[in-house]
Amino acid sequence: MPTTSRPAGRPAGDALSGGPAGRVFLGLKLDLAGFVVAFKSRDLARLGADCRVTAYRKFITRKPADAEALISATRPEEMPPGRVVYDTPAYWQVARSGGKDFLRVGAANREGHFCGVLGLESSPGPAGGAPRRFLLQLDLSRVKPSLVQGADLVSRHIAIMMMHPEGILLHGAGLIDGRRGICLGGHSGAGKTTITRMLSGSQPGLTVLSDDKVALRRIDGAWRIYGTPWPGEGKLASNGSAPLERLLFLRQAGSNGLRRLGRLDATASLLRRVFCPWWDKGMMERTMETCDRLSRDVPAYELSFTRSEATAPWLRSTWTL
Repeated sequence: MPTTSRPAGRPAGDALSGGPAGRVFLGLKLDLAGFVVAFKSRDLARLGADCRVTAYRKFITRKPADAEALISATRPEEMPPGRVVYDTPAYWQVARSGGKDFLRVGAANREGHFCGVLGLESSPGPAGGAPRRFLLQLDLSRVKPSLVQGADLVSRHIAIMMMHPEGILLHGAGLIDGRRGICLGGHSGAGKTTITRMLSGSQPGLTVLSDDKVALRRIDGAWRIYGTPWPGEGKLASNGSAPLERLLFLRQAGSNGLRRLGRLDATASLLRRVFCPWWDKGMMERTMETCDRLSRDVPAYELSFTRSEATAPWLRSTWTL
C-alpha cells in the first residue's frame, strides 16, 4: 500500500495518519465478521490508521467488497443537521434528519458541528448485486482525536448494520479450540483480557479471536463466532472464525464454578452485553429476537473463576468435556 505526501498544514502523526508512519486508507478493504468493507475516497490524499501498528493489519483482504464506505471531505455547515435520538458520554451520538439516522463522531465545536458524520442507512450499488454504500463525511479543518478510535466507531457501526438482523456484536472475548468456538461475554473489568492471557499463555492449541469484542452470526442455520479488529487492553485480535459451541458469561469469584443458564437468563445476559442500536425501535426488536434465538440454539453458562494457576486448565475443561 503506497504512502502519500502529507496535506499542507497538517502535521505528521495527526488523527488522519493514525501515527508518524501513517499509511493510506484509500481503497483499503477490511474483513469485518465475514463482510468485506472497502473504504474509498476521491477527495482525501491521506486517510486512516497505520495498519502496521494496529489490529486492522490482520483484517486487510483482497476479496470482493460487500459494502463501500465512501469518504468525502465536507465543510461542517454542509453536514446534515438533525435531532439527537441517542447520546453517549463518549464522543459520538446518533441524530435523525429526514427520516434517516446519522452517526456523529468527535466532540462538537462551538457551532455544534462534529468532526465526522456517517449515514447509518446504506444505499444499493449502481447495479444489481453491487456492494452496499455508506457515506462518511469528514471535516478536515479541525484537530480530531485519534482516527484509530474514529475508525473503530465507524467500522463497528458499519459491521453492525451489515450483520443485522442475523448477527450481533458483543462485549466479549473469543477463542478457538480445535474446531470449537467459545464466547466469553463480559463488560469492562469482568476478566476477558485476564482469561485470554491466562489461556493463551499456558494452554497450547488455542487461538484468541479477541479479548474485548466478538461478532456472532447465524449463517445457514448455524452460529459462528468471528474475531474483530477492535481489541481490548490486551491488544489481542485475530481474523478467524469457528462454529460457536459455548456462551460463557464471566463472573470473578472466590472459587471456580459453572452454572447452566436457562433461555431467559441467557437472553438477558446477551442483551446486557450486545452493542444495541438503541436509536431504532425496529432494529432493537430484531436484535432482541436474535439474542433469543441464539440463547435457544447455543448452550449458555455463568462461569465463575479465580485468578489462580489451576484456573486455566479447569476453564478449558468446561468446554472439552
